[in-house]
Amino acid sequence: IQQAFAQQLSTSINAGENAIGLAPKNAQVRALNMAVRPLLKALNGQDHIIDKLDRRSMTVEQKQHCQDYTVGDVMEFDKGYRVRTQPPLDGTGAESAQTQQGQTQQIKPNVQYKIAHIDYDQKIISLTHTDKQGITHITNFIPERIQTKNIRWDSYCTTYLRIAEGEELRSTKNMKFKDETHTDIINNGRFKVERIIADENRVILSDLMHGEVRQVALNGAILQHMDYNYVMTVHSAQGATCDRVVS
Repeated sequence: IQQAFAQQLSTSINAGENAIGLAPKNAQVRALNMAVRPLLKALNGQDHIIDKLDRRSMTVEQKQHCQDYTVGDVMEFDKGYRVRTQPPLDGTGAESAQTQQGQTQQIKPNVQYKIAHIDYDQKIISLTHTDKQGITHITNFIPERIQTKNIRWDSYCTTYLRIAEGEELRSTKNMKFKDETHTDIINNGRFKVERIIADENRVILSDLMHGEVRQVALNGAILQHMDYNYVMTVHSAQGATCDRVVS
């Protein structure tokens, strides 16, 4: 069944149709995308492996409980706020002198924080973030103290994606840019990989919705929030327009 699905969808795509496949679950989407890719004539050159962030499906209630997070995951926040600095990660539970004096740090919006440690007794998640100077900061995050109506955040597990020139991708997150040189990226935006310059860590993307051309980092935040634009869940496909649907 999977091979027949992949053959039917790839035939439509190779014929130039704006076609997508639909599957009920994310695991099936991943398997079908991998079955479709080798059949696509538009893909050129070798595959390049990039980091990809998969959003964990969590309810508002789950987001406020430490046991629903995993060490190694990545977190992103929609707005900044101040939190207390990190106590030592030696398991003693003793706070540093700076923390006792009320030192604070700011969690910044749209910055990737990695979960380094979870203290389930104290209900504290320790986040690390490396700034542009290469300095790593460690910050406390106590999710149950945050009012989710004021601040929203997401947790992601890290996986990977193989991309090649000619690849069609879709964005999995809204992304805003401070400069006015590019249009903001919307969730489910469609892109095509025109060129990969691996030795310069650059990828040339065509924005299929706005007609723009973007240069992005091969291992940067934009591509981390991309997925294949061949097969998707019914939920992800809401609002999408296409010539043909294979399900």
